[in-house]
Amino acid sequence: MKGATVATSLDVTPPATFESFQKELAHLVAKFEREFTAVTAASYSEAQLRQDYLDLLIRALGWDL
Repeated sequence: MKGATVATSLDVTPPATFESFQKELAHLVAKFEREFTAVTAASYSEAQLRQDYLDLLIRALGWDL
């Protein structure tokens, strides 16, 4: 088909549910608590914060990056 797009498993985010969001949020909060010292260090960059937390939070909401 002309103009058709084929989705692959790499570019399809499953639909977010409230339960899946709660689970991922709890995971991210626990990770942040474990890594608090490293995350609050001056050497921890904004780019690293985005990769470690924000991108995952955005995906948990079911939003595309």
